[in-house]
Amino acid sequence: MKTSTILKVVILVLGLVVIGLAFAFWGPKGEATSVDRYVWINVLVAYCSLAAMFFCFRMNVENADSRVFPVLFIAKGLLVFAFLTVVMIFLVGFEITSPQVGIIVQIVALIVCMLYVFLSVVIAGHIRGVAAEQTKLTGDIDNLRAVLNG
Repeated sequence: MKTSTILKVVILVLGLVVIGLAFAFWGPKGEATSVDRYVWINVLVAYCSLAAMFFCFRMNVENADSRVFPVLFIAKGLLVFAFLTVVMIFLVGFEITSPQVGIIVQIVALIVCMLYVFLSVVIAGHIRGVAAEQTKLTGDIDNLRAVLNG
């Protein structure tokens, strides 16, 4: 396993430990209400959606040109989802809205996030197609030069 992967796992586990300790110290001490359950479950959801960005995106020099825009689309979708999750945590936590409304907003945000993932797949395919076409055209020009110089 690479050092960067090990470091990512350690950071993920430490974050989960911090959330677990926060729950142990400040979480509900008896029967949890629906607001308590919603808030604490969504703290984990927000953390995991943000942590997913560190695990899902592997780029190197060879594939950077075809991955930059798709990665940005996925990151934008995850950030929008995490932002709305955090907003709903506060709205439900301060009982401005109900947990049911929070769940509906999060489902809509998840669908939007999945649309971003779909768009990133489409964009990646298009970028690979354009790159292959450009490589073919470059090869044709090189062949033409070789014939003319030959």
